[in-house]
Amino acid sequence: MTSQTIESTLPSILPDQTGKVTARLPLPDYLELGKLTRGRAPKN
Repeated sequence: MTSQTIESTLPSILPDQTGKVTARLPLPDYLELGKLTRGRAPKN
């Protein structure tokens, strides 16, 4: 349930570039990346 939810939400939360990178990383890494990305909210 957790993994499916995370996988479903990731593309919505993260931008395309980050999403592609994040998809390759294991769960713990991608949770932290999500927090960092949301905290920084880089707009390029």
